[in-house]
Amino acid sequence: MIDTMKASAYGLILLSLLLLNNMVVKAQSGTHVNKFNQTDIGIPIKKTDFDRKVGEYLQKMSAWTKFNTRDYIEMVKIYNTIGGDLPIKNDFYKTYYTVFLVMYSKLAAKELDAGFSKGMAMYSKKYNLWLGDVPLGNDSSRFKIDTLQ
Repeated sequence: MIDTMKASAYGLILLSLLLLNNMVVKAQSGTHVNKFNQTDIGIPIKKTDFDRKVGEYLQKMSAWTKFNTRDYIEMVKIYNTIGGDLPIKNDFYKTYYTVFLVMYSKLAAKELDAGFSKGMAMYSKKYNLWLGDVPLGNDSSRFKIDTLQ
């Protein structure tokens, strides 16, 4: 009797997870995301320059470097670019994104005097810079990577 109840409970949990997974996929469909062309938003930069910046800051972050305001602004733009446009499957970008989020996002927000705004994003009025979920049309908070090299 108890084994039957356990099996039923596990079956219900599995069914719930499958249904939940199906709802998430439908809610975040490619059609919804592709409505806007986000690749045309941001400060133009060549891919080689962007990759160089990612590598340099990743190396400095791994050494727990103390950054200045200008560095934090660049780091936030890189973070927003990776989170908004680039394939997160790329380990190089994924590492930067994760390290910045875990080790430096709070420090950057404090240095840039950024506070919570719409959604879970933070906004620095002083630097006109979003950290996190950048609203559409905001060109100052991320890079636009030129991939035609």
